[in-house]
Amino acid sequence: MTDVVSGGKWQHASHYLMRESEAVHRLTNLTTTDVTTARARRSVDWLVATCQAGMALTGLTWLCAGQLTFASIATVAVALCIVPRHVVASPTLREAIRAVSAVLLGAHVILGMGLGLYESSGFYDKLMHVLGTGAIAMLLILAIRDYCKRQRLVLPPSLMMWLVLCGAVSAGTAWELFEFSMDLTGLVTAQRGLQDTMLDLVADSVGGLIVVAGFAAWREIDEVRTGGANKRATRDIHQEG
Repeated sequence: MTDVVSGGKWQHASHYLMRESEAVHRLTNLTTTDVTTARARRSVDWLVATCQAGMALTGLTWLCAGQLTFASIATVAVALCIVPRHVVASPTLREAIRAVSAVLLGAHVILGMGLGLYESSGFYDKLMHVLGTGAIAMLLILAIRDYCKRQRLVLPPSLMMWLVLCGAVSAGTAWELFEFSMDLTGLVTAQRGLQDTMLDLVADSVGGLIVVAGFAAWREIDEVRTGGANKRATRDIHQEG
């Protein structure tokens, strides 16, 4: 009888210790994740603040020189870096948008306009189109994946890649329309003829294609690593639906 009782006590104690171990393990993982997230957020905060300071300084220089149009552009760029923090709900997507927008706007205002790289180098303009559209494509991938995760949806990879590519190229086209509308005001000269605009659109397409191709390659590598588990899970979900 004593052996049975002691055995029961040991069994309960064993279960208790296992539960405690699992709780500690979950707490450790949560703490590690929180620390990593906090470090990433601080890094993004530092990056955004640095870009904003550079753009503000550039805008102040234009203001002192009487270039009010350029100073207004710098002011708007600084303000745009603040918007994602108050609009985007997903933490991962929010920090990604903040970092990307700060870097691209900083490169546009400080290097392109402030240091005159747009005027002195046609390559820089095309490089900004490739990087800008590529960054938009990456943000679209994050946004679509986040939406599908929250809504418990599964998109075919080919459809997702087409959506990303079309969205990125559409964003590049919208930018060209914005430049055209700015030219109509006579305040700035953003477009330099039909050939320049067409090459900008080509650069936009290249940026989107690079990211989509990289995403497709990453998916294939991940499928090889997981032994095709993701494809089987997707197929099972579609069959159940």
